[in-house]
Formats: sequence, structure tokens, C-alpha cells
Amino acid sequence: MGLCPTGCATAIPAITGSGCNIITRPAGVDRVIFKRCDYSFTLITDLTEWETAIAADQIHATGRVLGQKPKGSPSRRRVASCLPERTVNYTRTWSWKDSNSDNTTFTDYDFYQYVDQYQDLLHIAFYTCDGLLFGFFEDFSLDVDDTRGETNDEDAAFEVTCEVKSRLVAKPIKLTGLSAILA
Repeated sequence: MGLCPTGCATAIPAITGSGCNIITRPAGVDRVIFKRCDYSFTLITDLTEWETAIAADQIHATGRVLGQKPKGSPSRRRVASCLPERTVNYTRTWSWKDSNSDNTTFTDYDFYQYVDQYQDLLHIAFYTCDGLLFGFFEDFSLDVDDTRGETNDEDAAFEVTCEVKSRLVAKPIKLTGLSAILA
């Protein structure tokens, strides 16, 4: 059992919401957004600022993707001899399949080559199907590859895995209307 020194415990946040019924949240990643590391939002919920940043090539997003984020993998460490191991960090993996193709000049290859090569100069965020923005994450690692099925009945696509290290779960920001701007 851990020690609880006087004055260290704080109030536990209340969960508001469902009352008598369980209310769920839809899943799915709609788009992946990359931001230059030298750009900072004044107010991230201001859609006009998003439009300006997109027009100035500070932000680029994928087209619609098939994406997911399963449960993260904890890193544990013993921090005291008389206590059990503790979770000290998580590796949280986001993955997506991007079937959007430019079959003329292959700009989809340019885009994914760029984000793969220059990922240290980018921040990444994930926009979900229900209008939530997770990110921007600064410390991440991408694994990018183009994939092709066995027959011409299947789509060629980019498949990407992104690992983000963070101790706490990322809290989303509600950004209704961002999907229309990213179109």
C-alpha cells in the first residue's frame, strides 16, 4: 500500500454524462493532420485560423482514411523496493490505411515520402469521425509503406503506423466543422 501524505491527495474529477443510460462515443479516424513544428496556434478551436494555416502550407491533412487506435502498451518500472511496479509511460499506436490515390503525378507518394523523411520537423494529430481532435503530438515515430494486394480487385494503399509515447491518455478537443475545411 502506498503512502498518502497529508495535503497530497486532490479531488477526483466527476464524470458527467449518462445518468440512467450508457452513452457511447463513436470510433474511427477520419483524417490525419500534420503541422509544421514551427507553427503555433493562437486558438486551436478557431476554424478561421485553421483555414489561414492551411492556405499558408503550415498544415496538411490526408484525405479520408480507415484508421484506428487500439489499447496502448504500458512500460513498467519498479520505483521503490517495497512497492509494486508502476506504469511510467505508454506507447500508443495509431494506424491507418490511406487508399486516396493520385494516378497522374503520384503526389500521394510525395506526401508520404515527405512525412516519413521529415517527421522530426512535424507534429501530428488525428481527427475522428465524431469531430474530435487528438494531438498535436510532438514526439512520434512513423512507419510508412505502400501496399498492394494480390489481384487488381484490391486497392493499392499506404499503410501507416504511428507510435506516440505519453504517460497519460490524450484528451480530445471538439472541433465541429474542421472536416469541411480539410476537404
